[in-house]
Amino acid sequence: MPTSTPTPASGIVIAVPTAAPVLCAPSPLVVAVGRSLVLVCAAQGYAGAFAPSVDDPSVAAVQPYNAESYTSFSVTGLRAGSTTIVLRTRPGGTGSVAVTVSP
Repeated sequence: MPTSTPTPASGIVIAVPTAAPVLCAPSPLVVAVGRSLVLVCAAQGYAGAFAPSVDDPSVAAVQPYNAESYTSFSVTGLRAGSTTIVLRTRPGGTGSVAVTVSP
């Protein structure tokens, strides 16, 4: 009795590019309590807005630098300590900046 050998299914291969990492300057960032510095970020091939978050929001706050900027942020020292700001792009790119707030 003859046997059949299964054949692989044919299909379409879709290549999904890896999102570019988010790079920011200055990094690391050092700011004094009650003072603010500007953080500028970019990701190769990405022109959209970045979504920032702070690991310990009691140490530093981050907000857009102004209404027209999607890539610049104002980082304000709230109390002495260390934290990390994480920035994300819509395609899934991420980057982080270590923040030290001095007294």
